[in-house]
Amino acid sequence: MAENIDTVSAQIVDLEKLMTQRFDSVEKRLDGLESQEVHESDIKHVNRRIDDLKQSTDSDHDDLKVSIDDIRGMVWKAVGATGTIVGLIVGLLEWAIPLIMR
Repeated sequence: MAENIDTVSAQIVDLEKLMTQRFDSVEKRLDGLESQEVHESDIKHVNRRIDDLKQSTDSDHDDLKVSIDDIRGMVWKAVGATGTIVGLIVGLLEWAIPLIMR
């Protein structure tokens, strides 16, 4: 009977070790899954942030294109006005020089 008690005690110790190993293994898996969930959550957050930045950049790019087009139009208007003023001055000089020479 003592042998049976020793055998059962040894089996209980072995069972306890096995259960502890299984529990540790399951705990590691759960930690891995939690870590993976956190990692996936971080990836989703980063992807959302990238999308937000892309939309912001696209909006800024469109605004910049409009501003450049406006500046280009103002420059051409200024060039046209300058050309008109130079043309008037040259015309006045062509008209005034013969009068002054007489």
